[in-house]
Amino acid sequence: MKNPRLAIISLLFCALIGHAALADTSTVPVTDMQVTNLHRTIASKDAWLNTSRPITADELKGRIILLDFWTYCCINCMHVIPDLKYLEQQFGDKLTVIGIHSAKFQNEKDSENIRAAILRYDIEHPVVNDADFAIWQAFGVKAWPTFVLINPAGIVEGTYSGEGHRFEIAAAIEGLLTKYKGRINTDKLPIALEKDKTPPTVLSFPGKLAAALLGDEDGNYPVLFVSDSGHNRILGLGGMGGNERSILHTVGSGREGFKDGSFEEAEFRHPQGLLYDGHILPDGKLAGILYVADTENHALRKIDFNAKTVTTIAGTGVQGYDRTVKNAPALQTPLASPWDLAFYPDDKHIVIAMAGLHQLWSYDIAAKTVSVIAGNGNESIDDGEYPSNSLSQPSGLSAWRGGGEPHFNLEITGFSNVTGKGWIGEKSKPDNVPSAPKKVAADGRKLYFVDAETSSLRVFDGSSVKTLIGTGLFDFGYKEGKQGTALMQHDLGVFADASGIYVADSYNHSIRRYDPATGILSNFAGHGERGNADGPLATASFNEPNAIIKTGNMFGGVFYVADTNNNAIRVIKDGNVSTLNIQVPAPEIAFATGLPNVQKLASMAIGTQASVTLSLQDGWHINPDAPSTLAVFDMSGKPKAIANFDVKALQTKKMSLPELKAGTAYELQATLYYCANAAGSQCLIKSFDVPLMMKADGQKEIMLKLN
Repeated sequence: MKNPRLAIISLLFCALIGHAALADTSTVPVTDMQVTNLHRTIASKDAWLNTSRPITADELKGRIILLDFWTYCCINCMHVIPDLKYLEQQFGDKLTVIGIHSAKFQNEKDSENIRAAILRYDIEHPVVNDADFAIWQAFGVKAWPTFVLINPAGIVEGTYSGEGHRFEIAAAIEGLLTKYKGRINTDKLPIALEKDKTPPTVLSFPGKLAAALLGDEDGNYPVLFVSDSGHNRILGLGGMGGNERSILHTVGSGREGFKDGSFEEAEFRHPQGLLYDGHILPDGKLAGILYVADTENHALRKIDFNAKTVTTIAGTGVQGYDRTVKNAPALQTPLASPWDLAFYPDDKHIVIAMAGLHQLWSYDIAAKTVSVIAGNGNESIDDGEYPSNSLSQPSGLSAWRGGGEPHFNLEITGFSNVTGKGWIGEKSKPDNVPSAPKKVAADGRKLYFVDAETSSLRVFDGSSVKTLIGTGLFDFGYKEGKQGTALMQHDLGVFADASGIYVADSYNHSIRRYDPATGILSNFAGHGERGNADGPLATASFNEPNAIIKTGNMFGGVFYVADTNNNAIRVIKDGNVSTLNIQVPAPEIAFATGLPNVQKLASMAIGTQASVTLSLQDGWHINPDAPSTLAVFDMSGKPKAIANFDVKALQTKKMSLPELKAGTAYELQATLYYCANAAGSQCLIKSFDVPLMMKADGQKEIMLKLN
């Protein structure tokens, strides 16, 4: 539970609603229920989200209302979201939940940023932006999260601060349902969910990154792992150079849940931290383990690229509260919102940033146990040895040996920890690569971490914590300089190597650089304002970046940034920021036995370099929002798609086919949606079915005439 240091005068509820309102109203019909000052206070703001317009005081009368006072940075506020969803499902339209967002950080006062948080955490009830704390003060709230239950007469029934009140609140609501049976206002409110106003994106709030390296010395061709948190899956990107990647690996069904199994069956719940332990085989395939901090499942998961499976190795799937864990069986010990991972002090131990308990834990891979190594559980910023030290929502980790060497120690020059293990430093992969890199000792390593709620950068040396930047829970801003002067704002990611310590300063929408030699924090990329612009470091902009990693040459190389609220991966190289172009493979398409409005063409002999042209009259176009398809199937056995063009390709109206085998039977199938250019004009659908056979002297073009 968080206690804001604000000049707030707590007001008595009786003063707010008046003594007369305390009269028994249990028999008053809902039509005669009065609007009270409580209702007017809630409805006093104009900035509402998940609604089509502001909710009025009159619409609130006669309702059972549960107010949730929250701020989206707060891990405790995240922990109670499942409680709210439980209550909403349990009581349906008989309960009105309203989020009162009273921001801790300056960045959180912006309604667009709150909107992103609503999308990220799948919040479906109305939320009002209480940026000036007016509603907070009127209800005498003192901490995040706080729930206030209001009865149909507009009187406060109870106030609940902190976590763990699900069943207590449910019992109170049951009592109100009995007391006010038949007199509860269940009229529909003007709900318009933010997620229904938002177009789909390839990534949804990407959280953390890791990389397995394969390619040139600048790290241009890593297999880049992304925790696609909003889609509840892990992606492996690769296959292209420059600024493009295709999706090579998809781990997780995309359904929100907690399930082990195959890559297709496994389920995650908003995963964050990633840690690759493995290598790349000479054929380019991954061989190894990707560890995942499955944040909202409160678990540590293991992705095995050899077995193609996901298994749980720590946590029980429920939130834990024990802050004194030592050598405890990992699968029997509840975790609490694990946010990031790092190998430390060696490759046999994984440090977990246990954000929900304000601690660092260690997972012993061989013994399969977990232990607290830093943080006494108090939310503060005390240095020193455990248990004297205290942390505040640690959210990013990076281990570094120090000196001029990589912080990832392999006899073959390479990276591990946050960025995986692989071969770099040469123009091409070395010959006679061993089946796995041989590791050497990592004496003198340091673990850098960021504490989000104190906006700080800290370091752990194996026994003691030292703060490098940051002074307190409510000391934040955007300022360069040394400790005591420099300021950040809710930083979530960190990467350390010999060139500096790089911090994803999330709420300042920037990447900062800390120089251990001088103790100075400086601006590296971004300028403190939210945006989505590529270009030179100083003018490029981000939107709440959550992670940064680096691949390639230590004093050059390439940085990758999880630009969370822009649903993008950004690339920093040679003094410029660009956006990674992620190519989505065309979905698998089945051979159709029947097509709508189909035109069957005679069998056609085509050459080896044939193309397909879509013929449209002037003033017509392929509808970009409709599910048009065009595929070629190998018919020599069970029909199998060998070419599949998406809507983007179809809009070009000319597609090249892959080389076909002589003497093999093929079939082209297409279903195309096309519209006249004039606004509000008609759209039509037409399908084609064309048998094909490759011949050396076959025609070079397949013409499909739509109109």
